[in-house]
Amino acid sequence: MVYQPQPDSLDGVMLQSRVAVSIKRRSDKAPLFGALWVIATLDIDRDQDVVGIASIKVDRTRFAGVPDNDVQSLVQFLEADMPLVGSFALYHATEGESPAR
Repeated sequence: MVYQPQPDSLDGVMLQSRVAVSIKRRSDKAPLFGALWVIATLDIDRDQDVVGIASIKVDRTRFAGVPDNDVQSLVQFLEADMPLVGSFALYHATEGESPAR
């Protein structure tokens, strides 16, 4: 499960944000909780005032008590399966500022 991302910065089409996650693999007795710092490339349609996610990369992670090799496999899994669907209003992507046209 990926919780509500928290934007850190927006520079052109590059959005950096933090995301809390919980992951339950078949082999796990309990979910793994952690944090990801991600960099997303946005697809911005200023005419429609809509933003979509073109790509996403995990930049950093923090999972307490999880070995490094497990973290790497989690990152690979998340990057491959992280949904890029959906869009949101450009107004929200710019943290409340009116979009420049």
